[in-house]
Amino acid sequence: MRGVILGGTGAIGGAVAARLAAAGWSVDVTGRDPGSMPRELVVAGVRFHQVERSETSAIERLVGGDADPYWSIYSPTGVRMSGPYCP
Repeated sequence: MRGVILGGTGAIGGAVAARLAAAGWSVDVTGRDPGSMPRELVVAGVRFHQVERSETSAIERLVGGDADPYWSIYSPTGVRMSGPYCP
């Protein structure tokens, strides 16, 4: 299985990425700064892509047709959540 996590270098997104990688998933994360990629994610084989959330065409290219959807939410009040996407 494959997952793409937008903002996957922070506490919540990083934890989700680590958990998916440990479960054998192929994981890609996005972020603004390659320097913010946690070493443990690199060691786990998680791939970093410098992409802004507003760059929808870049996200579409990254996701392609073979990613299993996850969602993440960050609010200005500090609320962060993520989980499987269930339409």
